[in-house]
Amino acid sequence: FGFFYGILIIAAILYMFFFFGMKDRTFFYYSMYVAFIGLLQFSIDGYFYEYITPQGGWLSLHAVIIAACFANFFLGRYAQIFLKIKNHNKILNNAFYVMYVLDFMLLGSIFIVENHEYAYPLANGLGLILLLLIISSQFLIYIRTQKIDRFFAIGVFFLISGFVVFILKNFSVLPITFWTENGSKLGTGMEVIFLSLSMANLIRNMKEEREELQTLALQKSEEMNELKSYFLSNISHELRTPLNAILNTAKSIASESKDENIQNG
Repeated sequence: FGFFYGILIIAAILYMFFFFGMKDRTFFYYSMYVAFIGLLQFSIDGYFYEYITPQGGWLSLHAVIIAACFANFFLGRYAQIFLKIKNHNKILNNAFYVMYVLDFMLLGSIFIVENHEYAYPLANGLGLILLLLIISSQFLIYIRTQKIDRFFAIGVFFLISGFVVFILKNFSVLPITFWTENGSKLGTGMEVIFLSLSMANLIRNMKEEREELQTLALQKSEEMNELKSYFLSNISHELRTPLNAILNTAKSIASESKDENIQNG
């Protein structure tokens, strides 16, 4: 699965690059989610222990749960901002924050409690709650706007599919095969591909909006220049008439007067 991890690393780097280029938090949260979901799969496969902490230790034992907690948080924040949930439903938006509190409480508990057997099912449970919140948000947005980002929806579908296959395999409902054994990786990989396509649409839309704003700004600038030219031409005309009258009057007075000072002035 080196190719799988390579895709995740490249995607994370690319979207971090777009974050710095466009100053949009969506790219930051998405890149961090991709990085931590890759680290999660990396840890589950034992590569974290093999390549990073071969001597074992606390970090090696907790790499999976740490990566899972951060992946949940960044996926939630990404979905919140990308779907603009705050603008559609405040209750759902607040539910995301409640989920974050539970997520970081779970993360903090591994520093306090010695027995961590509870942590893995709780992390899976929080992941499931997060997916339900995202699905509910999409459903609500579709009802209100009759619009849905298909790539985002398909990506979430693959994530859920991989998650369900992973759980059913663990409960021996599904047989252990190549597809069930690697269901979570395949689901995550397809999710990242479709979410990346969704992000590509976001990039295109943002560029189009910027171009429209630039065009509008140019039109406003041209209108202001025309207005300024019209104003100056009218002012010069309005000033020219009385000034000419004043000059003519002054010349007439000077020609009729015998006072040298007036004539010289």
